[in-house]
Amino acid sequence: MNSDATLLLNQIKEDKDIFQKSRLIEYIIKEKKYRIIDLANKIGFKPSYICHLLRLKKIPDVVIDGYYSKSISSSHIYIISRLNDKKQMINLYEKILGENYTVKQTESAVRDYLYQVKS
Repeated sequence: MNSDATLLLNQIKEDKDIFQKSRLIEYIIKEKKYRIIDLANKIGFKPSYICHLLRLKKIPDVVIDGYYSKSISSSHIYIISRLNDKKQMINLYEKILGENYTVKQTESAVRDYLYQVKS
């Protein structure tokens, strides 16, 4: 493994910003041709966590701004990222802010959007 990849792997491990981690992981997978399982083993993350981080790429900017302004938590972000439709993501983000949704309420709302199942 070259020093450039080693530097990136260390940066992923140390970075606290989940969106920066997501960008770095996407870069390593696409440009350095790493498989998710191999990348997870190299940096000590679970493959599922790598997939959670990759899913963050589809989050709309308004929701990202809410995360950086500390209006919502990273747990909320991970749950919102399960949705496939940006309008649904924004609607749920507005509900989180307007109705002060907990993480559990957010999970329930996502389940309702995806599977039309109420808890």
